[in-house]
Amino acid sequence: MSDYDDNSNLILLCANDHKLIDDFPETFTYELLVNLKENHEKWVENAIEKDLQDYIRNVNNAEVLDEIKNHVQLDIIIKNAHFYFFDSSSITDTNLSIEVSEFFDNLRDLSDIYSDIEIADKTRYLIEHEKHIKKFNEVGIRFFGKDLIREYKFLNNPKDNYKVAMIVAFNPKVNPDSIQNGKLTVKLPDNFSPTI
Repeated sequence: MSDYDDNSNLILLCANDHKLIDDFPETFTYELLVNLKENHEKWVENAIEKDLQDYIRNVNNAEVLDEIKNHVQLDIIIKNAHFYFFDSSSITDTNLSIEVSEFFDNLRDLSDIYSDIEIADKTRYLIEHEKHIKKFNEVGIRFFGKDLIREYKFLNNPKDNYKVAMIVAFNPKVNPDSIQNGKLTVKLPDNFSPTI
């Protein structure tokens, strides 16, 4: 077997678990061991990713945003948002910048009437926004976003947690290294303050 010592064929175990697996091969089949290894690797990857994102957020005042590719992602981000943070500062073309701003205005308007419209109408509006994103993609603009929970003191209300819909329209030509694995890392302004 040429890949006997290959990483894909190895599993690290303590002495007790190693003996247990060797003593009960009918229970611990090859398929089960491969499944256990894959699940553990995914768990480790997710734990590291979460810790890395927490570190980036806390130390650098930055956020890691997922690329928005469909209306379901848009729905999750803007549904029940109290505040909005839209950014298109990487777009230098004036007309394109205005189009993106109008798109953001329409998204905010949709979010404002969410609870007042039927589910079918909401879905139609979201699919229409997805089509706009695809048109922007055709000219090189990509959209990234996430819903944040931030603590704010708002008017005369005490400090509380509020949902912020954060969406960035990004031109990858400006800084292609900012996008890794379909995610955009953005540094938030020191005076980060979303709008209502």
